[in-house]
Amino acid sequence: GAAVTVADEASGTTLTLQGLDVTFGELSEAGGAAAWRTQLAADALSGEVTGSAHLDWSTPARGLVLAGLAAEGRGLIESREWSGRLNAEEVLWTGRTANARNLTTELRAAGTESLRITLPKASWADSKVEAPQAQAALTADTADGRWEANLTADLLRQDIWAMENLTLGTRFAGNGVAAAPAMSELRGRIRMPGTLPGEVALEGLFFGSPATVSARILPAEETDASDGRTRPLVLAEVTTGVLRAGPLSALLWRPDVLTRFDLRGRITMEGVAELPAVRALRADAELTGGELNFPGAKAEILGGTADIAAHVDAAGAWRAALRLRNARADAAFRGDALVPLSGKLSADATLTGDLTAEKRLAQIDGTFRIEEGAFAGMDLAALRATLLADQPDRAPSHSLQPESSTAFTELTAAFAQTGEDPLLISNGKLTGRGWSADVTGERSGEAANARWSVRLAIAVHPEDEEPGFPLPALAIWKAGAPQWSLDWPSALAAVHEAKGEPPLTVEGVIRSAKRAAEDFWNSLGSKEWKLPELPEFKLPELPDWKLPDWVPFGQDGKDEPAEAGKPNPV
Repeated sequence: GAAVTVADEASGTTLTLQGLDVTFGELSEAGGAAAWRTQLAADALSGEVTGSAHLDWSTPARGLVLAGLAAEGRGLIESREWSGRLNAEEVLWTGRTANARNLTTELRAAGTESLRITLPKASWADSKVEAPQAQAALTADTADGRWEANLTADLLRQDIWAMENLTLGTRFAGNGVAAAPAMSELRGRIRMPGTLPGEVALEGLFFGSPATVSARILPAEETDASDGRTRPLVLAEVTTGVLRAGPLSALLWRPDVLTRFDLRGRITMEGVAELPAVRALRADAELTGGELNFPGAKAEILGGTADIAAHVDAAGAWRAALRLRNARADAAFRGDALVPLSGKLSADATLTGDLTAEKRLAQIDGTFRIEEGAFAGMDLAALRATLLADQPDRAPSHSLQPESSTAFTELTAAFAQTGEDPLLISNGKLTGRGWSADVTGERSGEAANARWSVRLAIAVHPEDEEPGFPLPALAIWKAGAPQWSLDWPSALAAVHEAKGEPPLTVEGVIRSAKRAAEDFWNSLGSKEWKLPELPEFKLPELPDWKLPDWVPFGQDGKDEPAEAGKPNPV
């Protein structure tokens, strides 16, 4: 068979047809039938194509007419299997020009993506292409759900490819998600680079949120050494409102796409719907050779200011570092009827994961500090006063109500989580006026239904000739204020040993009667406030932790949270 090569100098694209075998039948002066088979190759595309058409050359001045054109093919695109077909009602070819009516192309790749392009009218002459009201429909199945996109535009090609009067509608339906599919519609234009830089100008709704996209596309200058391809440079700015996480995660990582261009840009986002604590995200983005960097991102998290640095390699492995200052601890418990913890929050953390894995977050490590705060469910000052004055056999229930609280000066701790394991809190130190405590704990389950378990080893310090005493405490809860169980007998024994029996006074009897009445109303059938018999509860101590060397902030040692287990002086 013959070999034919077609080259497009403007784009540098070359298409080669090898082993071209054409069979004619039913020939006459007016025309006939033709069928063909060939092997094609173009850049990373290869495969076999077969086709047929009815030929009409009855009017030489008009040219050659191919009616009922139909072709099918299959092969490889960058090692991925593809199959497709092409149909046209009519193609008129003069040798220098071509005109087509109702041209339709369908392409399917690897069984997960399909593309359909329809051109009601198309013309080609001297490297100029016009196809008004071109239509394209794309469907792609990802690990997160199904993408559907529909595009309508006037397709033009003279010096550059351009899509004018463009309307792009998209739909994303997440796997196993009951919520309505996310919809978007953007309008504008796209012009690919050629002799002049290209540009992108789109605005509208991106999955229900207002969005604008503006970019310049500079001609390719760099070469990827792995495959010899040149990559254009995109200078972009993207602004959106509050987006949903599902479409974002599905969009985030497509190595087959991200290795085709380099990027320098800025992304501004009001927030993510599933993360209400994160607002006003602003990130500079750099994409080079398929590796994505966010060297200087900022966001508002829990009412504070966060500096973020992140890197994603070409295989999808990612790491990030976060430095949070001037946040509010109570904002982490948004929606709870009673807030279990409050105060001024600061934190440092590193996160690692893999965007190609089912669970994209693999590990988180860090430290936090809360200053001038309070924890709920216990009034430690009232408990101390009652114990020292009257030494009752049980802890007074009025000091252990959900609305009870204990102020503290500082809380520092380390935290860590691996995969779906519980989040561990260890090496914690809690200090208040006249007391201190070691802190350990864990959080299991999803954030919306998290189960907390916290143990305090409280030490009440001697003060004003009054003795100190230990007061171990344990709380396990899911929402709202914790319910504390106290090892009251240990505290009572220490005070009794130091002070002896309390004197019998009228005031003491009145206080005891009042406590008894309060205990009755607070908890009918009151139970002993005694720490249950549990196995030794001790979480592993985490090693000293600090931000890694690659993080571009927090390396000067200034304004850092105290090292876990070593609180700053008060």
